[in-house]
Amino acid sequence: MIRVTIERLGHRGDGIATSGGRTLFVAGALPGEIVDIDPAGGERAQLVSIIEPSAHRVAPPCIHFTTCGGCVAQHMDGRLYDEWKRDSITTALGQQGISVPLEAMLRVEPGTRRRVSLALVREGKTVIFGFHGARSNDVIAITACLVMTPAIAAALPALARLLSPLVTGRDSLAVSVLDTAQGLDVSLAPAKLPRDAMSRLFAAAGAIGLARLSIGEENATFRPPSLPTGEIARLQPAGGFAQAVAPVEEAIAGLAKDALSGARRIIELFCGSGALTLRLARHMAIHAVESDPHALAALDQTARHASGLKPVTREQRDLFRRPLMISELKNYDAALLDPPRQGAQAQMAGLAASKLKKIVYVSCAPASFARDARVLIDGGFRLSRITPIDQFLWSHHVELVGVFER
Repeated sequence: MIRVTIERLGHRGDGIATSGGRTLFVAGALPGEIVDIDPAGGERAQLVSIIEPSAHRVAPPCIHFTTCGGCVAQHMDGRLYDEWKRDSITTALGQQGISVPLEAMLRVEPGTRRRVSLALVREGKTVIFGFHGARSNDVIAITACLVMTPAIAAALPALARLLSPLVTGRDSLAVSVLDTAQGLDVSLAPAKLPRDAMSRLFAAAGAIGLARLSIGEENATFRPPSLPTGEIARLQPAGGFAQAVAPVEEAIAGLAKDALSGARRIIELFCGSGALTLRLARHMAIHAVESDPHALAALDQTARHASGLKPVTREQRDLFRRPLMISELKNYDAALLDPPRQGAQAQMAGLAASKLKKIVYVSCAPASFARDARVLIDGGFRLSRITPIDQFLWSHHVELVGVFER
């Protein structure tokens, strides 16, 4: 055991210290604290005791904090938490030589996360249902959660009983749960089940009130799940992407609408099932591009039954393998994109060389955003505004909306 002083926070929330020329990462420690640690785990040391606590340390509100891997920052007060989240963005930008003041961070309330990824595993005769542990493949049983919506939290015992027959070996079962207007939409990876067993499982899912249960391509839909999208009920494809927090989706749409005001024709990349498309189409014509055929089909069906929309055209296309060419962008004056965590590197050169006047880029990964922003800036764009959004409460993740102009 050694005693160290924590110098700063890492981007994953660990306290960072140096000892004997080594850099050590200490989960649960805060800057300025003097702590005793066990360095036997290599660079990731175990916190043993806090000798001098930080003035920014608060009591974690969740009983599962430190064991559950979902939250890493419940022990920080609001000031330190805000600085840490913002630093994750400014650091990523700085590594690309970009310096832009950030807008005030938009916050979310506890109990609003409508989309969660859980795991189910069997240990002997016991079934454990919850989140993976911190930096571990172990599954931690969750009896309460301050992040997820109350509807998801209340359904955890029933879901564990429903799905327990699917876990027979040592492997865990990934369970995705989305809280929709019609009830819970639960998606699982494909599983080899006899037809009668699948039928019994689907019947039991209906009995506990699920809106839909999907197992790979097989699903039982009791009430077609939809998500409120302004005044429109947006159909949600099984296992499809949705922003984790509904008010965040609304905020992103508002920021995009304000930034794109005055644009006549918009191209939207990675549109999904139309969370932003359908809101913006009340004000401007949009060409929506997405690789997932199920998401595009849901967007098409929703748009056809909605009233008061400007023209919405759709295109199925893998933008990683076949990015849009400059010539294909000539009919648009602005672009909106919301790529997955890896960003949109393949598409950046075309956007940078196009005649587009404005680009709104939604990202959940500051590093890939900064990398892509560098290409746009080198192509003549100015990064005029970044709005951080704390969509993933108490985790190390952060959402942002960047606006590029020229």
